[in-house]
Amino acid sequence: MGSLPTVLVVDDHQETVHLLAKCLEKISICTLKAFDGKSGWEQFQANEPELVITDFTMPYLDGVELAKLIKNKSPQTKIFLVSGYNGKKKIDTSLFDKVFSKPFNVRSLQQSVMAIIE
Repeated sequence: MGSLPTVLVVDDHQETVHLLAKCLEKISICTLKAFDGKSGWEQFQANEPELVITDFTMPYLDGVELAKLIKNKSPQTKIFLVSGYNGKKKIDTSLFDKVFSKPFNVRSLQQSVMAIIE
């Protein structure tokens, strides 16, 4: 039997990271956790997960900067944006395979992850 698919969850709100990890573990996904963009990038380089779920507004690197680094290193990696961002700066969502607004529907997120992983 093969290893479980791996998803990296990056958000500066620890509660969100733990909630997302719990939701993913319920559908047999191995999760890696990072609490800012810089540590997310380090985790990505060390582990190269199949999917990254990131917030937009974070210290050190925001979600778009993180997505650019990931896509430059590994263009096939799928990236989801899960954000409550409502600022005036327009987010370039072309880097993301799926965008979820906070609060998000857990079941919808799980289904989207399963569709990407399978």
